Amino acid sequence: MDKKYFIAANLVNCHVMPAYSSPPETPESQMARNHCADFIYEHAPNSVFNKFIVACENPSNETLLESFNEIRSFTENYLPRSYLSDFISNNIDDSIKDYDELRSINEKEAYLKFIPISDTSKKGNVYGCFQT
Repeated sequence: MDKKYFIAANLVNCHVMPAYSSPPETPESQMARNHCADFIYEHAPNSVFNKFIVACENPSNETLLESFNEIRSFTENYLPRSYLSDFISNNIDDSIKDYDELRSINEKEAYLKFIPISDTSKKGNVYGCFQT
């Protein structure tokens, strides 16, 4: 899998259709994830990927919101309008609402629910999803 597609797929899994707020996985939802990742891979500007990477490498309220806003701006301004751009935009709005709800109930580090889980080495070192 190429790196750009890997990032697009993670973006979909964490921002567009996060497991936290999505119903149980079905063949149809997996197909929707794949179509969204394909769309982002083919059409999104580098800024969408860069903001997501920053949110993963430096997770915070600010970097997550910047990433959400970048993908939303891309999909809202994408021409010609398409079902996928509207679907992604609507799902980002839902993710932002879910995120705001978590923050309103004092969920500490709510932003971590919307980025990939980091890996831990046998020695206890934490590796972010996109660190080299």
